[in-house]
Amino acid sequence: MSSVRLIYRQLFIPKSNDLIRRTIIHRTYTTEPQSDGEKYLHNKLTEKFQPTRLSVQDISGFNCEILGLTGLLGGCGSMYSIDIASKAFEGLPIVKQHRMINEYLAEDIRKMHGIQLKTSVE
Repeated sequence: MSSVRLIYRQLFIPKSNDLIRRTIIHRTYTTEPQSDGEKYLHNKLTEKFQPTRLSVQDISGFNCEILGLTGLLGGCGSMYSIDIASKAFEGLPIVKQHRMINEYLAEDIRKMHGIQLKTSVE
């Protein structure tokens, strides 16, 4: 079983000329992903890129709140953060590394609000 670290972030959101302060909670995994969406993306990326490092995190907690979905630890699957290192990226600039991931996950990304990518070669 993986351990989970909660990260609390303060976010200021303009509303009716006032600033409302909200606290957003994000999960960070030290080992395996937990949600179905994280597991799905983790397995899909592992199969294609054989990464030396891979972290998939559902960071959509705030997006879920906007959509009216509450009580979901970590998020509802509308936004993910992916950190991947693979030899498949060797010799490629970061833009092309990101393009490879975006093209491979194109169908999945269409169902998301957004994605954050960090790629490297190890």
